[in-house]
Parts: sequence; structure tokens; C-alpha cells
Amino acid sequence: MAAYRLPQPDPVDRYFFFFGFESPAGVEMPLGRFGTQDKRFQGRQILEGPRPLLLFTALNRQRGETTNPGKSHLPPRRGRNRLNPVLKLTVHPLTPARWDDFAKLFGPNGACAGCWCMFWRRSKKEWTSGQGDGNRRAMHALVRSGAKPGLLAYAEGKAVGWVSVAPRTAFPGLATARTLKPPDDEPVWSVSCLFVRRDWRGRGVSVSLLEAAATFVQKQGGRIVEGYPRDTGPGRQAAVFIWNGTVDVFRRAGFKEIARPTPTRAIMRRVVSEPARH
Repeated sequence: MAAYRLPQPDPVDRYFFFFGFESPAGVEMPLGRFGTQDKRFQGRQILEGPRPLLLFTALNRQRGETTNPGKSHLPPRRGRNRLNPVLKLTVHPLTPARWDDFAKLFGPNGACAGCWCMFWRRSKKEWTSGQGDGNRRAMHALVRSGAKPGLLAYAEGKAVGWVSVAPRTAFPGLATARTLKPPDDEPVWSVSCLFVRRDWRGRGVSVSLLEAAATFVQKQGGRIVEGYPRDTGPGRQAAVFIWNGTVDVFRRAGFKEIARPTPTRAIMRRVVSEPARH
């Protein structure tokens, strides 16, 4: 009987997706996608460990633990054409008038796990207790207050992508993330999340959003934009683990690595304006 082990994310991802349940032996979970039985995995054993509260598509490329070495066990991608560039993309700040577009893009799951892009904006206790409707209401209240917590990308008249960008001080969760401590005292704006509609992934939307975020920060008087992407290395990665973006995407948007807190986590920056001279 073949045994499959879930990929072990770094501490930030591990908390977000497994809610603190850690096990070096792996995670026990129902077979298949989002709790449904999948015939492709029948007769195989998931290694023992604590059961997560929510199930995600997290089976990544298995190295040395599969009867088909080198073959990905993620569900096949549908509706994508990686050779198709984005034909026309416009980006706008999230305002009350665009809330419905944002809500439709995020869907009933709030993008993932009922987050509604509030993970870094609330304490862990608040975020966990507010998963779903509570986090949605908190984000809606933030938007109604006049804040512009991020940017929406539109294609063909519909929102297809999102980037969360705001001063680092707007994300209290970053201050308690042990792997994301500030490397210096520079005042920065943080890109905390990227989300692209499934059928638009792989078509340059994330790069366009990061470039638009840099322009937005410059217009708001900011000087440095900072992100916390994962270094995915070769091979395919489950989207559930790259909600902060990837090093390659940030690099293509003009960001440079300034720190490497873990082997798979980078801190990258793009300077959008020079400091004022006195």
C-alpha cells in the first residue's frame, strides 16, 4: 500500500492551512478533493497525524513516495491556457462601489478558508473565530470606512485578481510572525496576499497586480513596497501554499530579495521613490 505525505509548509503557511496542528508524520485527512472520495487514491494510506479542521487541495508532487514517481497528484488544471497572454487588464482600488466585484471574486469561501484577506489584519484569535462571515464583515467595514486595502484586476469586465497592499502597520499579524520580522526600520508598504481567479492563473495577472501596487504606493506617498513570497523551486506547487506569491513572480515585477528568513520564504522589496533630500 503506497503512503502519501502532505508537503510541510513553513510556519506561516502551516498555521494558516492546518491551524496549528503539526505532525512530522503528516496529516490524516479524507481522500480526495475537499472531503470527497477520489478513486485515484483508493487503496492508498495517508500517514497518521492530527486531522485538520478544513481540507484543502494540498497533495503536491510526491518525491519517492508514490507508485508513479515524478507524477503530480493534484487535480488537473481546467480552463487555462498558459500560452495566452492577458489581452487587456485594468486595475482599480477596492472601494465600496466595487465591493460586489470583490465578493464575487472571493466567492463563498472568502478566497480560502473564510479568510476574506483578514489573516494579517486581525489577531489569530479574532481571525479564527471570524472565519467566514465574521471576516467578511470585518473586511466590508474596513472598505466602508474609506480605506483602500488593496487593488482589483479586471479583464473582460469582471474582477479576476486581487492584491492586498497597505502600510505594514496595517497588518498586526506580521508583527507576531516569527519568520517575517522586519529586516530594518524602513517604513514599508506590505503586499500580504495575491489571489487570482482559477481560469486566469498563469496569464500574468499577478505580475500586473504587483506592478500596479508599486504605482499605487508611490501615488500614496510610500517609498518601499515589500512582499513575502515563497521560493517554490522547480515543479508545480499547490495554489493553497502560495497565497503570498512566488519569488519568480515578484522578481518579474521588479522586486529584489533582501532577506531569506527560511529556505522557502523570502522578503523582497521594490523602491518606488527616493527619500526626500533635506
